[in-house]
Amino acid sequence: MRKKFSFLSENIDFRRVNTQGQQALNNMKQLPSLQKCFFKPKIALTLQFFVYILIQFSSSLCEQIFYQMIENNMYCFDHIENKILNVCIADHQCQRKLCQDCAHNQQVSSEQLIPITNFPDFILRKMQNLVDANLQQTFQLKKKMTEIQKLLEKLGEQFQKCLSDSQKQIQEILNQINNGDQNYLRLLNYYIKPSEISSIDLELIIRSIHQKKLEQWIIDKKSFLNPITDMQCSIEQHFRDYLTTISEQLKVLLQLNVKIKENKNKNWQEGKIETKGIENNFNLWSLEYQVQKTSLTIEYNNDSEIIYIKDGVKLKKETIKNKLKSFNVIRSLDQIKCLEWSIRDDYNLNYEKCTALYTGEFFQAGGIQTKEGIKIGQWIDLSENFNKSSVTFYKGNYNQDKKVGVWDILIKDIIIGCGVYDDYGSKNGLWVDLHQNFSNNCKILQIGQYQSGKKVAKWEIYYNNLIIGGGMYNKGSKVGKWITLHENFQNSCLVTYSGEYQGRKFGRWDIIYQNEIIGGGLYDRKGQKMGKWIDVHENFFDYCFVLYEGEYVGGKKQGVWNLFMHENQIQTKLGEGNYNKFGQKQGKWVEPFDNFFKGGKIIFIGEYDNGIKIGQWLTYFQEQENQFQQIGGGSYDQNGLKVGIWKDLYEYFNYRSQIIYEGEYQNGTKHRRWKIWYNKFKQNDYQEIGAGEYDKDGMKHGQWIDFMEELSCRDSIYAVEYHHGEIQQKNKLHDLFD
Repeated sequence: MRKKFSFLSENIDFRRVNTQGQQALNNMKQLPSLQKCFFKPKIALTLQFFVYILIQFSSSLCEQIFYQMIENNMYCFDHIENKILNVCIADHQCQRKLCQDCAHNQQVSSEQLIPITNFPDFILRKMQNLVDANLQQTFQLKKKMTEIQKLLEKLGEQFQKCLSDSQKQIQEILNQINNGDQNYLRLLNYYIKPSEISSIDLELIIRSIHQKKLEQWIIDKKSFLNPITDMQCSIEQHFRDYLTTISEQLKVLLQLNVKIKENKNKNWQEGKIETKGIENNFNLWSLEYQVQKTSLTIEYNNDSEIIYIKDGVKLKKETIKNKLKSFNVIRSLDQIKCLEWSIRDDYNLNYEKCTALYTGEFFQAGGIQTKEGIKIGQWIDLSENFNKSSVTFYKGNYNQDKKVGVWDILIKDIIIGCGVYDDYGSKNGLWVDLHQNFSNNCKILQIGQYQSGKKVAKWEIYYNNLIIGGGMYNKGSKVGKWITLHENFQNSCLVTYSGEYQGRKFGRWDIIYQNEIIGGGLYDRKGQKMGKWIDVHENFFDYCFVLYEGEYVGGKKQGVWNLFMHENQIQTKLGEGNYNKFGQKQGKWVEPFDNFFKGGKIIFIGEYDNGIKIGQWLTYFQEQENQFQQIGGGSYDQNGLKVGIWKDLYEYFNYRSQIIYEGEYQNGTKHRRWKIWYNKFKQNDYQEIGAGEYDKDGMKHGQWIDFMEELSCRDSIYAVEYHHGEIQQKNKLHDLFD
């Protein structure tokens, strides 16, 4: 079988080859006609890549080559070059799966960190006895319910209506109890593999442990026995003489059913989580798409649904079909807004066919799955960052929901990478992987070896056909000299890090931008930053050349840190603040907007208390060469929650999209009426362009005149009818920039 593979602007036909590749390479280097080729980067790269394949694979394995992205859930979402080492079990909200840098940045104590390999034992110790007791309570409840069912059957025709209604209520109670129990059985049956747990599920597991939800669920179920037992005795004693009384007593089932439905201890997953998603935003200053992090709320409800929420609007709702299978939480805002799946359950009695729709159009993506959501056979999966500027797919076969065999990576119908999964669903052999930030306009690939799912030996990172980074792995851990990429590496953020790994970062590390060192510092033997450092802004790119300069002690920022902006080769101080001995921000701070850039120079001024924003915070904006002017702000309470009247900026506020939201917060949640203001470039005259109400849960409700972003890069004003965050109807009024 021949496979056409498009890579580095060359077309290579892969055929069966033997293992004499090394000798072939040596012979090629000795040929005068080819010696010059090895000094021409593009030709050398192609030759080396081709020979590399000859070396690595025997004739029986030649067709099994290359593949997709960083191993799911094994590497950090925020520090993509770092492997996840620990699970945080502290009683607070965080991403839970932490790499070495995350643990340092969040200042988590060692007592609150569980090595990821030890997490199954931790869960078993916490939950095993409780789950056993939980099942015993369920057995007793089921036993009582069965007794009542038999009793009711004796009432005959005279009680037929009551009997029918009662049986329905009992069945619903049993379903509700089973529903609750399955959530805890999932902890034992599935989450023995912590590497496969999503960060959202980890947050909810740890939260449920701290809130003692399973213990309370057991207590609650025990309390359910009492009203049922009382009802049974009452029926046995009075059913002949007190038919009316019995009918009234049977209403307990209805009340109990409602009580169980509303019981929040039934489901350890129930709750809302504030997290970060990614959005492909078009920057009007640089005139290109940029991958940026954005705020996102994930809600699990008791109806086995997951809801994606942003600014009080429910963007997407999905049903969790199989509770014993980890649900894949979507982080791409483009996919949340635009991706739908068409399900045809008439394909077979036991199976259903799934087909992807993006912005209402069918894509050649999808496959066959069971009614429980178990994928089988050939599938075309969308890449994790699939969007309008990254139309990438994975194509291969599933065996009982595990990827097996050769999987191709495609842009539309062109293969750009591929690789092999073994029978256990682990990557093996040589791979060509997509980088996390891959897009049609920023082609970043990674080439290297896997062994039973772990990266080994040499890995290289390619950008626009050139090697720009990489290094060596030893059993999944980085060793020796490495060049890694900035978390937001893309065409406008060509930032790399250069230094050494000894299991963790060690010694001098430089931050390099366009072949110049712009920052860096030292790591100690524990992999902690030490001494003077110059760090780059999290959203650094060509038009956001912002640096932080200060001191680290034991991996924690200490003392005064200064912020500088570079523009037209001139360095300007942008802000400053102080870190206390715990590495937390303290006192007055001047710091930049998350999406600060040349066309959106915004700073915040306010006070921190041990890392928590308190009191009044003001927002300032500099339009072109003018002085900074206050345009927003409000107050935080002692817990860091927004309270009272606020003027919030649009997430991507800039010189052309000067949009401000004004309204009231209660305990960090938007409440009552909010207005939307817009100022045209250079006019300094904000006009009201929209308004509407938030309900008590912070969800948009009722009639709104609302500002919405569109895929066409045009921002528009809509008349929208909301019901508790769900869009009931919307009509476009006009484009914002008409």
